[in-house]
Amino acid sequence: MTLKDCIDFVDGIEPNDYTEGQKTAWVSEVEGMVITDVLLRPVREFTPLDYGQDKDRPLAVLPPHDKLYRDYLQARIHFANGEYDRYSGSMALFNAEWGEFVRWFARNYSPADKEEE
Repeated sequence: MTLKDCIDFVDGIEPNDYTEGQKTAWVSEVEGMVITDVLLRPVREFTPLDYGQDKDRPLAVLPPHDKLYRDYLQARIHFANGEYDRYSGSMALFNAEWGEFVRWFARNYSPADKEEE
């Protein structure tokens, strides 16, 4: 999934007036967590996403786990709209998907065991 795919999907099911830049910042939060918390890359290696430059770049998490980007974006929209019950439900879904992804990744990869470059 690309950044554009994610934003277009959410815009299609959750009409909103937020800018591409705002939505990109929210997706970038998840991408940063993936890069630093799961892939265990140094924070300095993560550059926040920029819609103009990165809209067609694939995001780090691949199917079937990439749905977590869409659900986090929806949650942030709900929160920004003051829809706190909807936000809670969306974040519960995101947290479940995040946990599923992290457990799958830990079973299949060992980023902490990588050799020094």
